[in-house]
Amino acid sequence: MIVRNIAKIKEQAASHEDQRFPGAYKKIIFKKEDFPKGLMPQMINWARIPAKKKFNLHYHQDMVEIFILTKGIVRMKVGSEKKILVSGESVLVPENTVHQMVNIGRSEVEYLIIGLSRGTGGKTIVV
Repeated sequence: MIVRNIAKIKEQAASHEDQRFPGAYKKIIFKKEDFPKGLMPQMINWARIPAKKKFNLHYHQDMVEIFILTKGIVRMKVGSEKKILVSGESVLVPENTVHQMVNIGRSEVEYLIIGLSRGTGGKTIVV
């Protein structure tokens, strides 16, 4: 599991800008080197979990998932690791790794999910 906190990432000028006088800035959350080779976009989802709810433990046979928490606080289990994540943090979940997100706050959690697949027809397996 790779966890990144957006607040701790150094901001830089977007690559398409004049680096001396940029009009747009970026924070690089994950670089291509963070991903296994041969992946392609599978999906980009906006999701939510009501207070005190969770999604089922599961894994994806050929998909890496990136979760970007935009609102709330969760306990993220990835393999044998557990971390508390807050708004502004993100996590990269490797393929074939059991994972679960639990909303441990008092209000709804919102997050983005980006899935990158090898396109080999792998399945989602609920544990």
